[in-house]
Amino acid sequence: MDKQIWTWREMLGHVLDTVRPSEFGHEMEGITPETAEDDLPGIAGLTNILTSSTAMAATFDLPPDEAKAALKEIGEALAHLPEPDGLEALTVDQRKVYDLYAPFLRFMLANLGPALAGIFTHYIDGDYDLEDDPDGLTAQARDLAATDPEAAVALLDRVGAMGLRGVEWWWRWPDELDRPLADRAMAIQTILEDTHVLEPLEVEREIWRRIFRDLASTEASALEVREEETAEEADQADPLAPLFDRLYDGEEALTDELRAAFAEQGEIVIPELIDLLEDRELWPDDSDGEGYVSIHAARLLGRLQAAEAVEPLLKVIAESEPEDILRDAAIAALEEIGSPAVPATLRFLRYSRDPDLKGLLAWPLATAGKGSEKVYEALATLYNETTWDDVRSEVATVLGDFGDKRAVPLLRSALDEPDVVGWNRNAVIRALQDLGEEIDEELEDADIDEDGPFLLGTLTDESTFREFIGALPREWRNDAETIAHTFTNYVEKSITFALVETFRRTQPEIAGSLNLFLQSDIENASLDADTGGWPEWERAAYEHLQTCAWPELHERVTGLYAFFSELALADFDADADPNDLIQQAKDIVGDDAGQTLSLVGQAGALAIGGGLVWHRWPSEAEPPLSHWIAALVDLVAFLQDIGQWPLKMGEFVGSPEEERTVMPIDEALAARVRLTPEDEAFIADLRKIASPDLPPEMIRRAQSLGPGIVPALFRIINDDDLWNPAARPGRGWPPIHAITLLGHLRPPQAVPLLIDLAIEFDENAEARYRAIEALGQIGAPAAEMLWLEMRFGSDTEAQVALAPALAVAGRGDSRTAPLLLDLFNRVGWREGRSHVASSLGLLEDRSAAPPLRAALDDRRARLDDVEAMIEALEKLGVPVNTDPAVQAARRRVGLVMRRPVAATEWSKTPRNAPCPCGSGKKYKYCHGSGELTVH
Repeated sequence: MDKQIWTWREMLGHVLDTVRPSEFGHEMEGITPETAEDDLPGIAGLTNILTSSTAMAATFDLPPDEAKAALKEIGEALAHLPEPDGLEALTVDQRKVYDLYAPFLRFMLANLGPALAGIFTHYIDGDYDLEDDPDGLTAQARDLAATDPEAAVALLDRVGAMGLRGVEWWWRWPDELDRPLADRAMAIQTILEDTHVLEPLEVEREIWRRIFRDLASTEASALEVREEETAEEADQADPLAPLFDRLYDGEEALTDELRAAFAEQGEIVIPELIDLLEDRELWPDDSDGEGYVSIHAARLLGRLQAAEAVEPLLKVIAESEPEDILRDAAIAALEEIGSPAVPATLRFLRYSRDPDLKGLLAWPLATAGKGSEKVYEALATLYNETTWDDVRSEVATVLGDFGDKRAVPLLRSALDEPDVVGWNRNAVIRALQDLGEEIDEELEDADIDEDGPFLLGTLTDESTFREFIGALPREWRNDAETIAHTFTNYVEKSITFALVETFRRTQPEIAGSLNLFLQSDIENASLDADTGGWPEWERAAYEHLQTCAWPELHERVTGLYAFFSELALADFDADADPNDLIQQAKDIVGDDAGQTLSLVGQAGALAIGGGLVWHRWPSEAEPPLSHWIAALVDLVAFLQDIGQWPLKMGEFVGSPEEERTVMPIDEALAARVRLTPEDEAFIADLRKIASPDLPPEMIRRAQSLGPGIVPALFRIINDDDLWNPAARPGRGWPPIHAITLLGHLRPPQAVPLLIDLAIEFDENAEARYRAIEALGQIGAPAAEMLWLEMRFGSDTEAQVALAPALAVAGRGDSRTAPLLLDLFNRVGWREGRSHVASSLGLLEDRSAAPPLRAALDDRRARLDDVEAMIEALEKLGVPVNTDPAVQAARRRVGLVMRRPVAATEWSKTPRNAPCPCGSGKKYKYCHGSGELTVH
């Protein structure tokens, strides 16, 4: 029996049913609220195909004039969809699905309908020339849009008709046009992606009639036939599947052996690699393969020099984020592909209006098209059409690397421009030097224009602020303080990234102009946006930024610029102690602000270069000094996190090719915190330990894994939720065990955190004791920071708490005893003097014995104090049972000699039981603690 084929009008009815509430339940049968979001792309795709088929049915089944009338009806019907009625008939679940689908589908159909009518009308009329340049016509439409929007749309529809005939059209036009023309371009692009290349009208009409005759007479529908073919294809095992599966093994998957295996397969693997490259579900870090599948695919496509991958790679570059490793891999792949990448990249530069992307593509274009006349012309054009506020300095650098001497006059003229200053000027000078030009010293040292703003001003301008806070969670909108400080944290991080990256790659001989740039930037930055038309929550956040967050940020950035300015000038004593300089600054802070900042700047330069700065200086000072020093402490911690401490100016200066091999800061930071599967398994097990004792096996595992787990231990310690005794599964113990593991791993960067834990955790004695013990285990690196605590700190309570840690960590160093003895003499018995006495015993330095013996005569010392001093003297080798001073002190306080304890009794004592020595302390904190006995 022949099947009935839908007419175009019946097909249009089914399209309209997708957004008509009365038919929605039937059309979307089987879709639930839980699956709706995942099903939406598929539903949209089917609706698009059905809509396009409606236009094609009218075009090929009707005479031309009737077809155009039908197309007009289709376009108007979809552009003016009636308001929904019958919503009350939908169930609760159907209404949820409808509310998700209908707005999207209505918007899609409202754009598809007129676009289909327009391009198929031009197809029927044949008023297009296949020899025309579709991108040139689209550029004309872009220019017409403001003055004659109807003519612009008609021109775009004609381009769409050319696309139906197979003429290639640039994929990025929807992103390069302004609305509403961009919506039309997107609709046309969607239509072309789902439509096969058409023959001339009469030929296609005959093909269409034949297809419909075949469909009407066959038992199975076209869809059923296709499903059978797909099933047959699926039954055939892919012999290359194991090879592709290996790409899902994470960051380290792409070994030299796997690269060679793909290279051996040749072109056959390219289509699937392109699919993996473009699969956006594989881009996030939490996807299969940890976000590296597409990265590996990009690198392999470059290795294979796959010309057909050029456009997909360009799409990835345009659609990925600036900080994505995938973007860098795609750029490198274009460079490897070489000359086949040039035409598509030239087209991007010719038609795009996105200066950032064009500047980004200048590098691979110059590399792939070395020596090309067209490439030089494109780069010179790009240089002229960009500004110093966007990417002109980057293009100047590319021109220098490209090596065409014709760029010399272009670049030299820039040195006469008053606004070419700071980093922009450096880029021009370096480009000229790359081209073999000699630069006069006066040109290098030319004064900077102070009209800014530069880095800080750009990051804090109105548009940046509103764009940033607009992306924050909506639930934050009632918290102006959090919004403002989150923004300033972002700004400071961005500036820190830029400064560190610049100094890593800056030649020392141009440091002077960098110094001037930094001074000008901080002087010209301000917040003065007109918030009159802003929403209330934005205005409140901006006001908090102005009154609270901005002053602190300005002071911190002032400090950052001072550090890097002094580093650039290098006019300071390289052998000075940065802490002495900070102390000098602290002493004159109210008298000479300029000299204070200069001293802190010199201290910062020394710290950036490897000098140790006491991390608790900010607590010893008032703003702005405290903010300057806090910025320095955070900067050093950041440099340690990325493995760039000490930082050396110009360390990575080389050829452009060499410099691009240097790992960017964000990648370096990500690499330092990335965990292996073994690391993750260990951390997962650590989080489950809910008892006070850390199994020895966990310590052995941590030591075998090494420093790679340290950032994860930091995260556990800094997670407030994990400290909660009621939190499952660890019941508050995982952070404490993480502290213990830091002691066994001995990472120097853990010292500031452990010091803070030792002095701030009054409510958690176990955490304090573990932190003190860990500091002792770390040894010399901990002693260095603890010496600074004793030398410069004014918090005697903190110094007393840290004394045992210093005694163990600094044992054997002549600097330790004088500092502990000074502390012993400064504090009273009620302030912890006996605690310091015990620490002197741990130090095992006999020079401490005379002061301790003398203190026994102090009648203010109580029984516990005398007991602590006697214990310390005993550890120092003083015969306490016969020493006259000891005996006199014992008689004075009525101290009874402790009974001797048998060795067997020591060994049988549980860790949490009272110590057999009679001290009243737990055994694990007294004689059971080994070297470190805490009183």
